[in-house]
Amino acid sequence: MPPTDKLTDSLIRNAKAGQHPLQKADSKKRVNGALKGRRSVRATEDEIPPKNKPYRLWDGGGLYLEVDPSDGKWWRWKYRFEGKEKRLSLGVYPEVSLAEARERRQECRKLLAQGTDPAEHRKAVKSAREGATEDSFEVIA
Repeated sequence: MPPTDKLTDSLIRNAKAGQHPLQKADSKKRVNGALKGRRSVRATEDEIPPKNKPYRLWDGGGLYLEVDPSDGKWWRWKYRFEGKEKRLSLGVYPEVSLAEARERRQECRKLLAQGTDPAEHRKAVKSAREGATEDSFEVIA
């Protein structure tokens, strides 16, 4: 379940692979590898931070930043169209700021409200752009 905290530019900038910035640190002290006051020596999954796993920083309205172990950061938008869950990439951080990602999400939400799938719209615009360049003088010559 996504955390309710909103993203900030400093939180995004400092996001690192394997360290989820919104998870709270364990306040209990460790004694010889085990938590003090526990009978079991084994740590549970909740006590071990994920290593080399991508994680998501949620902003709201389906917008999130996906942080990859190779230090890649992608803006993605999760939405539903005709009952199916879909994801759309909105850009790469830091080329696309948080404000820009929110604007792009709003544009896509408007398309969705009109009954158009934003991913299909993007494909149609791209193919139209490629079709316009095929008839150029440079390509023909």
